[in-house]
Amino acid sequence: MAAAANVLDAEDDEGKAADAGQNNAELPRGPSPGLADSKGSVEAGSVSASAVEGDRAPPRKRTQRMKREWVAEDPSQMSAAEGDFVMIWVDTGTDHGWIHAEKVTAKEESSQVGWLPICVLNPLPEFRKWMRTKQAWQAMGESQCNVEEGVQVVVWVDSRTDQGWTYVEGSEEFNVSPGWLPDFALEWNDD
Repeated sequence: MAAAANVLDAEDDEGKAADAGQNNAELPRGPSPGLADSKGSVEAGSVSASAVEGDRAPPRKRTQRMKREWVAEDPSQMSAAEGDFVMIWVDTGTDHGWIHAEKVTAKEESSQVGWLPICVLNPLPEFRKWMRTKQAWQAMGESQCNVEEGVQVVVWVDSRTDQGWTYVEGSEEFNVSPGWLPDFALEWNDD
């Protein structure tokens, strides 16, 4: 699990499948590594020990944004465009620079799943995460921000106060200016 976390936190490794067709020896091929087959069994040795040992524990997921397009080269991979949001399965990172992900849609329905090279994801600084707003909020002062329901914002998770506020960064795409947002307006996860 530590190896997977290190892979996620590492700087962009341009040498590992930065563009489609490069160094195909490291690409997941054939049956998807770590994915269940139609009977629900998982390939031996293809998932980190912590993922297999947790039998019924749901996967830890984190929202990430694509920094460049990726076109799947086989059915085990997932295609995604630059700027798309994906939910990565945190504990599935491989030593070869791949991670399992789901496409994030507006209604939170997973329409596509598969493997992505980690180098196509845009990493955020430590203690910052993408989170979806679960309800709209109208600012009641200059230090707060306005948000609509269902938009992605960058949350400074270490800014969360005992009074129930968290600082979020602005987003031109979603017309959000930086400011404080009540915790209840965000979809928090354990990751």
